[in-house]
Amino acid sequence: MSSHLEYYKRLKPIIDGLRQVMAMFGLSESCAHVIATMYTLKESMSIDDLSQLTNYAKSTVFSCLNLLERLGFITKEKKGRRYLYKPISNPSDVIIDRLQRLLEKGIRPLIMALENILKSETDIKLRGKVHEILMSTRDLAKFLDNIIHECRIQKQAIK
Repeated sequence: MSSHLEYYKRLKPIIDGLRQVMAMFGLSESCAHVIATMYTLKESMSIDDLSQLTNYAKSTVFSCLNLLERLGFITKEKKGRRYLYKPISNPSDVIIDRLQRLLEKGIRPLIMALENILKSETDIKLRGKVHEILMSTRDLAKFLDNIIHECRIQKQAIK
């Protein structure tokens, strides 16, 4: 733990910057701090380690780790009687995957549902409102498609 603490203190400005970025994705302050610490230190850590480094209660760290694991940002491995948590190597992969899943599982089905309503609805006023929502949703789908496409191009260029 002492090596974690030493690195944590020296890398605190990086951790704080990354914490702010992760909070912009909607993570709570505590979860953003936990994942920023993990990505910066790039080592497997226990709940105790993370609790000591971040000064959050173990229950708070545990809740954050569960969320981060569900989101795909970290993995856990059982070592003896405790778990060690490790960040995945590239968070951009998780973000791109989440955007793709949002598009495929949320936005495209919504577009189909709105199109079906337009086909069957006879009330002109309601059709106008549905049409507006459909156009906005299609614009959002195009926007996300472009972001995903550009991110993949950039990742390929970096490799």
